[in-house]
Amino acid sequence: ENEIGKIDAIVHESILQRNLSTEQKEKEFKYLTEKIFDRFDKEAAEKKDMERRIISYIEEKSSLLRGEVSREVANRQDSIDALRILLENDLPKIQEAIRAEAIEREENDNEFMGTIQNEIQ
Repeated sequence: ENEIGKIDAIVHESILQRNLSTEQKEKEFKYLTEKIFDRFDKEAAEKKDMERRIISYIEEKSSLLRGEVSREVANRQDSIDALRILLENDLPKIQEAIRAEAIEREENDNEFMGTIQNEIQ
C-alpha cells in the first residue's frame, strides 16, 4: 500500500506539473498573442499617422501651388490688359505719326523736286 501511495503521489505530482506547465504555456501564449496584436495595432496607428502627415503635406503643397498659379494668372492677365490698352491707345497715335511723317516727306520731296525744276529752267 505504501508503494501505491508513492506511485499515486508521483502521478499526482506529475499531473500537477503538467497542469502548471500547461498553465504557464497558456500564459506565455496569451502574452505573445497580446504582444503580436499590440505590435499590429502600433503599426496600424503609425501607418494612419504617416498617411495623415502625407495627406497634410500634399494638401499644403497643392495649396501653395494653387496660390502661385492664381498669382501668375493674375499677373498674365494684367500684362495682357496693359498690352491691349497700349495697343488701343498708342497704336493709333503711332499710325497717325507715320502718316504725318509720310505726308511731310512727300511734301519735302515735292518741294525739293520743284526747286530742282526751277533751277533747271
